[in-house]
Amino acid sequence: MATRAPFDPYALPNLMRLSEADEEWYKPRYRAIQDLVHEMEDENNIIAFKISQIRHRLEMRQEALASQPIERSNDFQFFTTYR
Repeated sequence: MATRAPFDPYALPNLMRLSEADEEWYKPRYRAIQDLVHEMEDENNIIAFKISQIRHRLEMRQEALASQPIERSNDFQFFTTYR
């Protein structure tokens, strides 16, 4: 009975050489996948930029609200006015 070599998780996989026909078939697919990856990266960057803008606007609003004086209602005036 044949024995297998022990499994080495760090070993390189066994690869076969590509024929020229395979290479011609592979290149357009590789480029298409590469274009998709770049497009997704661009969309991810746009989303990150939009999130950054929204966070900045929220921080500015919070600072503006924090700098305004707090208006306290006069409960006595409320009860005497609306009876």
